[in-house]
Amino acid sequence: MFSKVNAAIVHARRLGPATQGPKDPNLRLDLQVADQILPLFGESDEQRQAVRFPLAQSLGKARISAQHIFPELVKKIDFDPLSVEMVTRETAYKGTTNRWSGMPGCFERHLQGKEGNLLFPDSERQPTQEEIREAFAKDKADLERLQKDIAAFFQKAERFRDQPTVKAGALIDFLQYEVSPLMTRAAEIGGPALREYGALEHILDSVMKNIGDSSPGGKSESKGLKEALQQTLNPLLAQVWRSDTPIKGEEITSTLLGESVDTITSALEVLEEKTSGTADALYEGSVRLLQDATKEGFVLPGADEKLALLKAFAGGAKSPVTARQ
Repeated sequence: MFSKVNAAIVHARRLGPATQGPKDPNLRLDLQVADQILPLFGESDEQRQAVRFPLAQSLGKARISAQHIFPELVKKIDFDPLSVEMVTRETAYKGTTNRWSGMPGCFERHLQGKEGNLLFPDSERQPTQEEIREAFAKDKADLERLQKDIAAFFQKAERFRDQPTVKAGALIDFLQYEVSPLMTRAAEIGGPALREYGALEHILDSVMKNIGDSSPGGKSESKGLKEALQQTLNPLLAQVWRSDTPIKGEEITSTLLGESVDTITSALEVLEEKTSGTADALYEGSVRLLQDATKEGFVLPGADEKLALLKAFAGGAKSPVTARQ
């Protein structure tokens, strides 16, 4: 229900400043928000109208209370409708204790996602400190190897510095066989390699632009190449597909559900292009897992949104991003 109410509030904010109603602009906006929330409750229009004004007043009182109790924090918040629209809620599952790194790598993140998570078997829900140390060490070793190879890569890339022109074919080979493998490895590592991934992505975009500007067909050629490369760069899928993945086949659905809505969306977009029927299997498995876990009192962040997303892909619907293109 929280996700539905949140969606209603976001929709109300997108409508912009309210022009109809009381003179107080804040109350007008609160009534606009209330009007989006009320259809989710009540048995009749009469019941909803009866609580419309009290609900709007409650929203206003909540804002005033926040301004009184947390004045310094509220000063830093822009309550403009467009800025409020950008507020997001954490939908990734991150365990039940504070034993984890701020940005865990592939191996540590998998253990974190299983801690106290009823979507996994009982025997997998309490990682030991030794398992966490081992996972952290693997992620650290992965990152150190990547950093060493990136340093070597930059030395090799110096060969282009003194060349006045470089053919598009040579640049495409450079991206496909030198930049892309390093980016894939960074995606496989995850959180600790975000800086390295960002640096490589900047190189990718710069070279893509050069390819696009180098010939009449360069733009379409570079766009096609980037789309092909993106299929190997989704962090979750890169970690599932890495040769030494800690994610077992039977854990893929549970692992997917533990990720954020944005991560799930991008993964499904890739799977939609590469395979058929995968979303159906993931949706059916997700429904079963969540039904069983919910009966035992488990609450997964963003569960309703994730199921709705999986159902949409299973039904052949395009993601919101794809649909706008």
